[in-house]
Amino acid sequence: MKIYKKFNNNVVQTYDDDLQEVIVIGSGIAYNKPPGSWIDDRRIEKKFVFQDTYQQEMISKLLKEIPIEQFEISEKIISFAEEYLKTSLNESIHVTLADHISFALTRLKNGFSIHNPLLWDINNMYEKEYVVGLYALDLIQKQLHITMPEDEAGFIVMHIVNAQLNQQNLAISKIMEITGQIIKIVKYQLNLKIQEDSLIYNRFLTHLKFFAQRIIKNEHVSFGDEEIMKSFIQNYPDSHKGASTIARFVEDNYDYQVSDEEKLYLAVHLQRLIRGA
Repeated sequence: MKIYKKFNNNVVQTYDDDLQEVIVIGSGIAYNKPPGSWIDDRRIEKKFVFQDTYQQEMISKLLKEIPIEQFEISEKIISFAEEYLKTSLNESIHVTLADHISFALTRLKNGFSIHNPLLWDINNMYEKEYVVGLYALDLIQKQLHITMPEDEAGFIVMHIVNAQLNQQNLAISKIMEITGQIIKIVKYQLNLKIQEDSLIYNRFLTHLKFFAQRIIKNEHVSFGDEEIMKSFIQNYPDSHKGASTIARFVEDNYDYQVSDEEKLYLAVHLQRLIRGA
């Protein structure tokens, strides 16, 4: 295989014998090698050949947007999780976990820390997965010298759990129903044009799936910083208004009280959609 696109010395894009796009990771695999150079197979540590072309596109876009070291940390977490839990994770985890970690680091840098009120429950319900969450925080500390709150271990665990669950374990049809209805509100009621093949939309969709699960289970999240909420509402009133519209729909149809914190998180994603439009 030859290097088609070089993300850094350790990550490249290439094509296999069937002309399928492949993302290849290996320490120093592209060092001093321009596009067109042959890849040393002995240096290959991991290959990504996605069955889902949408996920393949998302990971390519993600690699262009986030620091490569964050993606590599995410991959180490996934490898540890699969080995420790003795399971295979859904391929979507390669996009959603890296994106979550990158977004969480940005939030933390900006002083936007999210409290996880389900942390105790997650720790007790998913004891083995919680080991993975703590491993992730330790790895981030060692490699990036950034201390993340333990709340983030819980959020990472939920990404791992969701990558393990199959359609029988998840109320997939209900999640799709709620997610689809909110997307329609965004498109037609809020009149917001969105690019469905964009990374921003993929992030919003991922958030909506988690939001739908919280609605079904009647669970809530808390951010715990009123000043941040007030500041965001003042600076982005249209996004907050849109989030309130979604909240009213959910409350009217699913008997779920949407908190101000949940509305803020929806508003943050709506603002990213508006900015990316």
